[in-house]
Amino acid sequence: MDWSLWEPWYIWIASALGLSVSRDYEASRVLDALIRDRVADVGDLKKVVEGKLVLVVGAGPSIENDLSEVLDAVDALVAADGASSRLLELGVSPDIIVTDLDGDLNDIYESWRRGSHVVVHAHGDNITALEAYVRKFDDRLIGTTQVRPIGCLHNFGGFTDGDRAVFMCMELGCRAVLMTGMDFSAVVGRYSKPWLKEDVAAWPFKLAKFAIAKRLLSWASRLYGRPMARLMTRKGAEPIDGVEDLALEGLEAWIEGVKRAESKGASSVTSMALPFRLSPEGLLG
Repeated sequence: MDWSLWEPWYIWIASALGLSVSRDYEASRVLDALIRDRVADVGDLKKVVEGKLVLVVGAGPSIENDLSEVLDAVDALVAADGASSRLLELGVSPDIIVTDLDGDLNDIYESWRRGSHVVVHAHGDNITALEAYVRKFDDRLIGTTQVRPIGCLHNFGGFTDGDRAVFMCMELGCRAVLMTGMDFSAVVGRYSKPWLKEDVAAWPFKLAKFAIAKRLLSWASRLYGRPMARLMTRKGAEPIDGVEDLALEGLEAWIEGVKRAESKGASSVTSMALPFRLSPEGLLG
């Protein structure tokens, strides 16, 4: 992503959540040093998603519903971190896993061993995890950052694993994105963190991250001008402006519409003031 587009969002997010910009840059330097001698070509990811209908699977509570029908309907599969654990239970390895290494690392590694590409994200809170685990992946590995990219790292846009996966697919030229397990509700799914044994109430910081993710996805719907929809199989999920919510019965019709539609290409962002409409106080409540 063009840094001039992403920078205002990053500044807003860092201010809203009290992120350390210096630590984010430090994490980037650490990840770049760890992977620069074995990083994959981003063109390998592009081949996976370009021109395709991509399913992005998040780790929200709705991921526990039956995914067989939707998995059969898409061209490529991208998992956000802990969602890879649920997919493994179903006997499925995603084409790509987008992770900041706070999902079940054994499951992420097993998926990678079966052929998944791993896109590892660096931020100020996961430097220890980067140093401990990134060396396990000796190919099919890409690094990302949320600050200005350095070295071999990329910044596709996005903040949480789920919305960052959507931005990555859009930046790499997918035809459309269908999301599932992206509830952004008041409940955190048990696959989100390896220590969770059941769904739990979302804590304030998590709710703030959900609010950011929804705003980013809404922006993405306008920025790229390509179809984005979310499969809704449970009540309680918050709507996302610009993203169509689908019941399972409407999935086939939506996919047929995607196949008929021609790509509109990227549209311009008319107001860079958009991210600042929600203050840090409004985010954290």
